[in-house]
Amino acid sequence: MLCCAGTPVPEGQAICYLSSCPMSDRNLKRDFVPVDPSDVLRRVGGLSISEWRYRTDSPEVRHVGPMAQDFQATFHVGDSDRYIHPVDADGVALAAIQGLLAELEQLRRSQRALERKNARLEQEIDRLRR
Repeated sequence: MLCCAGTPVPEGQAICYLSSCPMSDRNLKRDFVPVDPSDVLRRVGGLSISEWRYRTDSPEVRHVGPMAQDFQATFHVGDSDRYIHPVDADGVALAAIQGLLAELEQLRRSQRALERKNARLEQEIDRLRR
């Protein structure tokens, strides 16, 4: 694994401290498969997220997120269950946001339909009262 500047990440180290800009150029990729944002959102919902610290961190340092093993078991991306590659974490987060947006849009459509139905019922009640 290489850091953004092309510097190798030391064996067993999950973090590139020099930079965090994974290459994402379409021309560097292949074997595209679309994801289902609703499915990703469902899987994110089942992913255990906790607050924690690295064994080498001082007690006041805290982090939040899933364990790499759980992330790998849930999404089957990346090449290790020891770290979560930023591009995978970003991709999962963006897909989940798209899933939320789709649900929000569906709720908005349902709300508008209910508001129209309610307006028609109110008009009918007003007509019957006269």
